[in-house]
Order: sequence, then C-alpha cells, then structure tokens
Amino acid sequence: DAYDYSKAQVPGPLTPEMEARQAMRKREQKAARRQREEQQRKQREQEEREREEQQRFVALSDREKRALAAEQRLAAQLGVPTLRTPGSVDLSAPRCWSCGTSL
Repeated sequence: DAYDYSKAQVPGPLTPEMEARQAMRKREQKAARRQREEQQRKQREQEEREREEQQRFVALSDREKRALAAEQRLAAQLGVPTLRTPGSVDLSAPRCWSCGTSL
C-alpha cells in the first residue's frame, strides 16, 4: 500500500499458468539451442571432411587425377555408382586440379 504499483507499471505476481508458460518457453529455447549446436557440429564435421578430401586430392599426382577422372566418366557412362573405400577421394563432384576445391 505504500507504493503505487500501477503508476510504476510493475506487473502483478506470477500466476501458476504464467510460471508454466515461462518454464515451457525455457525448455523450448534449450531444445532449440541444443538442435542448433548439433547442426553446427555436423556442419563443422562436414567442412572438416571436405578439407581432408581436398588435401587428399591435391596430394595426388596428375596421372592419378586423370585416372580418377577417367574412372568417373566410365562409371557415369555405365550408370554404375562409384565405390568409395576408406581413404579414397570423393568423386561425387569435379574438383579443381590445382587446389582441389569442389566445383
């Protein structure tokens, strides 16, 4: 009674419904943040794999690059998907021969 709360625009006490809404909003925000972090982690992993593939491709000799390109063309003509073994170079997209960046 000592203060005029309406004039100071101080809201009233929290009701159980308001507390439940705030708790729900915080849970949703936390879930959204976890999902964003998971997407960022997957993005970083994808970028790291791409960098590794790029480095592997750059390390190949010109002869090996030509052989890979020929294998890719042959597989495309036959309609056979290219097989990838661990440590092999990804042939899903053409790459720049000098820097290895996917075109």
